[in-house]
Amino acid sequence: MGANRGEYTYIFEKTVGAVNTYAIEPLPRLCSQLRRLFPEAHILNLGLSESASKLTLKTPIIHGSPMWTRSTFEHFVEDDESGALLEEVRVTTLDLLCDELRIGDVACIKIDVEGHEKSALLGAAKTLETYRPLLLVEIEQRHHLEPIGNIFSLLEQSKYEGFFFDPSTTSLRPISDFSAETHQQREALGGPRYVNNFFFIDSADALSLTEFANRLMK
Repeated sequence: MGANRGEYTYIFEKTVGAVNTYAIEPLPRLCSQLRRLFPEAHILNLGLSESASKLTLKTPIIHGSPMWTRSTFEHFVEDDESGALLEEVRVTTLDLLCDELRIGDVACIKIDVEGHEKSALLGAAKTLETYRPLLLVEIEQRHHLEPIGNIFSLLEQSKYEGFFFDPSTTSLRPISDFSAETHQQREALGGPRYVNNFFFIDSADALSLTEFANRLMK
């Protein structure tokens, strides 16, 4: 979700093959670029939320240029934002999309939706319950008024366990060790010590993931 310029689309296509790769991107201009870059993958021009509807997508203008990597369905204002481009786009839920496309299995989901994570996850409840995919979710406190711990709790209620990579210890740590005040300091934004990507895995498999990852990092 939020494929943007295709960094993760490239990784998924190389890992599971183009026929099994689905990239969701609501911006038409970026969707066209993705279709040229990944002609054999499934590139879908829409957004994902908690219900099927139309939403206004805002692209902030920063230092005189639209920042396509920061387009959002939310209403927060970015640092140095001087204006915005607005466009109405079609959204659906991941659950409805999987039914519509008759997708028989979902192994991994990458979510990068600039503050719209909770809505996207609520719209994927059936998919998560049925297939128990690995989740990689970008979540930043600066995009939310409520504590992002509420999103962590939502996934914990669905029997997912969360982790993050701590660059200061070069280890995979449980999400209970995460602190926005420590790991998402504004002055570190964009640098290697800023933590905004979180892994979530079925609680039944969480211990084996931690052991495997930490062995690799030794």
